[in-house]
Formats: sequence, structure tokens, C-alpha cells
Amino acid sequence: MKKCVIITARDPIKYYGGDINRLNTLIQQYSKHFKVTVIITGYYKKALLEDVMLGSVKVQVIYVSNSLLRKCAGIIWALFRDKPLQVGIFANPYVQRQVSTMLKAKAYDLCIFHLFRTFIPSSTLLTPKVHLDLCDVQSKAYGKQKKVSGTRIFRRWLYRYEYIRTKRIEKNLANAEDVSISLISQEDTNHYLKSYNVKNKIWSLPNNFNLTHMDDMTKKRNKVAIVGNFYAAHNQLLVDQAIKHKIARDPNLQLFVIGQMTQTYEGKINKSGVKAVRNPLNIVDHLSDSEYGLCFLEYSAGFQTKLIDYANAGLVPIVSENVARGAELIDLNSCLVIKKLNELPKCFELNASDKQGIVRNFRLSLNELKIYGEKSWSKHIMEI
Repeated sequence: MKKCVIITARDPIKYYGGDINRLNTLIQQYSKHFKVTVIITGYYKKALLEDVMLGSVKVQVIYVSNSLLRKCAGIIWALFRDKPLQVGIFANPYVQRQVSTMLKAKAYDLCIFHLFRTFIPSSTLLTPKVHLDLCDVQSKAYGKQKKVSGTRIFRRWLYRYEYIRTKRIEKNLANAEDVSISLISQEDTNHYLKSYNVKNKIWSLPNNFNLTHMDDMTKKRNKVAIVGNFYAAHNQLLVDQAIKHKIARDPNLQLFVIGQMTQTYEGKINKSGVKAVRNPLNIVDHLSDSEYGLCFLEYSAGFQTKLIDYANAGLVPIVSENVARGAELIDLNSCLVIKKLNELPKCFELNASDKQGIVRNFRLSLNELKIYGEKSWSKHIMEI
């Protein structure tokens, strides 16, 4: 069997979220035709090698030595080399040397970089084929996030810095004929093709996901769930605005916040009358008594993994326009689309029959996306 190596900054064993779902998709798909090794450049002070089971797939995981001191040195290196700071953290010269040595030690047939932050120029590698999974167009996200950051000067500078340099990297990658590229959503793929003079092969490859048996919708529910990473400023802002707008419509309607957050933030929103679940092992288990799932993002067009959680819990999805486009829901009666959060109260006026119809259409649309994804992955694996 041919050998494939996936280079990532994320640890699929200890973390969860959108990046991990994407990494697990890469592992599951490529393991059908390759023996997969995963090299992680992000978190460990000492190099470590393990054989682990990820779902039904056994893979070799190699943790690259990348201490806090090395990361700080990498940030300085990135500043002087005009590169995004995340590249300095996860693909600094020290990490590049270690990864290059590992690749030379074993004759891999395919090298896959998960996110551009880990990318090493293919000219330095001996691997016959190099593929970069961008996931989404990150420059577009940073362009929006620098506005969301408000009056926090350092955060605005940081997003602007990353935006300019990320856009430059995306442009350079589009012209790299020896590297093929994939993105999760067709929306982001189209944006990338329109923004840059793309000379290399590019695929739209959705994530793997499963639609389980839907919860009973006849239960009396009175909650709006918000799932996300609440270390991020835009998600914290979303919670603040949701509190404001739902109270204006129905003081009895409860907000339920689930995801990664600090203990301090959990305490803060609990004091605001919002129930919070910090770092849950299984998100869907905590959604059973919610009625609506909110996914309002102004900065991203990519597919949002939380939509699968909402569908499996039988929630009515309330989404922004670009989230609907990213999940290919925009032209279907399968979600409630709002342009601004002040439109949120009108979503709570639907009768039970309308809600059930939206949820059914929501699941049908996602199932069609799942079928399309399976076909796209099969074609990609055959051609790469």
C-alpha cells in the first residue's frame, strides 16, 4: 500500500472543533487508499511517536518538538520575514528542518499539509506529490475579524497583520503549479478562483459527517443554543447581542452556550442568566432541550460543523446569509436566514408545523451535501 503523510498543527486526540473535524476527514478519506502517518507540529516540547486509533483507522502519530521558546523565536522570525505569525509558530525553520528530515527518512508517496500554517515549500521536499488543504479562505475571515475587534488596538493590528500576509500567501499558493489545493465549501472555492489567478488543481471537498436519528421535536422547548469557540471575540460578541435581542422579544426565552471557553467567561455569562457548558465531550447530548440553533457569522463562508450538531438534535437553524451559502442552504426552505441579529426575534414566531418542515428540509439538504462530498472525495483520490 502507498504511504501518505499529513502534516498538521492540531492534535486529533486531545482537541475538537472545526479544524479537528477536517483533520479527521482527511485521515479517514486518505486511509482508504494510503497508509497514513500524521505529523503534529504544534504542542509538544519533546518529540514523541505513537500508534493510535482514530475512529476505525489506525495511524502513526509523530509529535514534533516545538517548545514555547521555539514558538516565540518563530514569531520573531515571521515578523522579519513578512510572514503570518501562525506560520512562525507552526512552520518555523526549526520545525521545517525536523519535518524535512522525517520526510527524507521515509519515502512517502503523498504529502498533505493541513492549513497553510504548516506548509513547507515543496522544493525542499522529496515527496513526489504535495497537496495543501486550505479548509477555507482565511484572508476573508481575517478581513472581517479586524472590524469585529472594535476598539481593542492590539487585536485590530493583529488581524490586519495576518490579513495582509495571509492574502499574499494565498496568492502565491495559487500560482504554485507543483501543489494541488482543496477547500471545504464550494462557496470558498469559487471565492478563491475569483480572487486569484489559480494555476494549480483545486478541489471542493466537504467534511465527512453522519446524520443520526433526530430527536423528538414535539418536546416543549424554550431555548436557543449557540455552539462555538468562545475564546474568539466574534463569538463572545454574538452572545452579547443575542442576549440583547432575545430579551427584547421574549424574556422567558433562554440562551444556551456550549463550547470551548475559559472558566472566567463561563462565570460571566452565567451571571447574565445564560446557561453555559464548558468544553463538553459530546455537544449533541446537551442540545436535546433546545429549540433553535444559532450560527450567525459575518466573516466566513465555509461550512460550519455546528450545523451537523443542530441537525442531529432536531433544532431549527438560524443562520447568516454566508453560513447558508457555505452549507448550500441559501435557496431552500431549510433554515431561517437573517441579515442582522436584530431580526432574531421574528424567528421565534413560527408555528410548530413550520418549524418541523424547516428541520426536515435542513436534514435533507445536508444529506444531499453528504452524497456530493462522497462523490467528490472518490474522484479526488482517484486523480491525485
